Amino acid sequence: MRMFSRTLPGWREMKRGVLSFKEFKDIYLHGSTAGLYTIANVVAAARQQRLSPQLVIDELAKLSWRKDALRPAKDHDGQDIYGA
Repeated sequence: MRMFSRTLPGWREMKRGVLSFKEFKDIYLHGSTAGLYTIANVVAAARQQRLSPQLVIDELAKLSWRKDALRPAKDHDGQDIYGA
C-alpha cells in the first residue's frame, strides 16, 4: 500500500490529509472495490512476469483515474455505458 500512496492520484492526497476517504471514493475509479481489484491484478501479473511492481504502479499512475474523465460510450446493444 505504501507504493500506492506515494504514486497513485487520490492515494497521495489521502495520505497527506487533503482528501477524505469518502471524497476519494466519489472522485476516483480506483476508490471502488473493482478499481482496487484491477490494480492488484495488474501488479500480480507484473510480478509473475518478474516486472517491478513499482514500475507498473508508476505507469498506472499516468492513467486518468478520475470518474469525470470517462467518455460517453454505448454497449453492443446500444445502451449507454457509465460516463454517458
